[in-house]
Amino acid sequence: MTHSDSEPTAGEQGEKPLDPVVLERCRLVGLLFPWDMNRALELTLLKTFCLPSISGLLHQTGEFEQRPRKR
Repeated sequence: MTHSDSEPTAGEQGEKPLDPVVLERCRLVGLLFPWDMNRALELTLLKTFCLPSISGLLHQTGEFEQRPRKR
Protein backbone atom coordinates (compact mmCIF):
# COMPACT_ATOMS: atom_id res chain seq x y z
CA MET A 1 0.00 0.00 0.00
CA THR A 2 1.37 3.41 -0.90
CA HIS A 3 1.33 6.41 1.37
CA SER A 4 -1.12 9.23 0.73
CA ASP A 5 -1.88 12.42 2.64
CA SER A 6 -5.18 10.99 3.87
CA GLU A 7 -3.68 7.93 5.56
CA PRO A 8 -2.81 8.26 9.24
CA THR A 9 0.86 7.73 10.00
CA ALA A 10 3.14 7.82 13.01
CA GLY A 11 3.71 11.33 14.34
CA GLU A 12 6.76 13.55 14.17
CA GLN A 13 7.96 12.48 17.62
CA GLY A 14 8.67 8.92 16.50
CA GLU A 15 5.63 6.99 17.69
CA LYS A 16 5.44 3.42 16.45
CA PRO A 17 3.63 2.93 13.09
CA LEU A 18 -0.06 2.16 13.13
CA ASP A 19 -1.29 -1.41 12.84
CA PRO A 20 -2.01 -2.40 9.19
CA VAL A 21 -5.54 -3.45 10.21
CA VAL A 22 -6.19 0.02 11.63
CA LEU A 23 -4.82 1.63 8.46
CA GLU A 24 -7.10 -0.52 6.32
CA ARG A 25 -10.15 0.36 8.43
CA CYS A 26 -9.36 4.07 8.17
CA ARG A 27 -8.95 3.76 4.41
CA LEU A 28 -12.26 1.92 4.06
CA VAL A 29 -14.15 4.44 6.18
CA GLY A 30 -12.74 7.24 4.01
CA LEU A 31 -13.81 5.44 0.84
CA LEU A 32 -17.25 4.36 1.99
CA PHE A 33 -18.28 7.41 4.01
CA PRO A 34 -16.40 10.48 2.70
CA TRP A 35 -19.24 12.96 3.29
CA ASP A 36 -19.85 11.66 6.82
CA MET A 37 -16.16 11.81 7.67
CA ASN A 38 -15.89 15.43 6.53
CA ARG A 39 -18.94 16.47 8.57
CA ALA A 40 -17.63 14.63 11.63
CA LEU A 41 -14.26 16.37 11.35
CA GLU A 42 -15.92 19.76 10.85
CA LEU A 43 -18.10 19.27 13.93
CA THR A 44 -15.13 18.13 15.98
CA LEU A 45 -13.15 21.24 15.02
CA LEU A 46 -16.13 23.46 15.78
CA LYS A 47 -16.83 21.82 19.14
CA THR A 48 -13.20 21.93 20.26
CA PHE A 49 -11.76 25.15 18.88
CA CYS A 50 -14.76 27.44 19.43
CA LEU A 51 -14.29 27.36 23.17
CA PRO A 52 -13.00 30.84 24.12
CA SER A 53 -10.13 29.53 26.24
CA ILE A 54 -8.86 27.16 23.55
CA SER A 55 -9.35 29.52 20.62
CA GLY A 56 -7.57 32.31 22.52
CA LEU A 57 -4.62 30.08 23.30
CA LEU A 58 -4.37 28.83 19.72
CA HIS A 59 -4.51 32.41 18.43
CA GLN A 60 -1.80 33.53 20.89
CA THR A 61 0.56 30.71 19.97
CA GLY A 62 -0.25 30.78 16.24
CA GLU A 63 -0.65 26.99 16.20
CA PHE A 64 -3.90 26.94 14.25
CA GLU A 65 -2.68 29.33 11.54
CA GLN A 66 0.89 28.03 11.22
CA ARG A 67 0.34 24.26 11.51
CA PRO A 68 -3.16 23.42 10.24
CA ARG A 69 -2.21 19.86 9.15
CA LYS A 70 -1.57 19.01 12.80
CA ARG A 71 -5.30 19.23 13.44
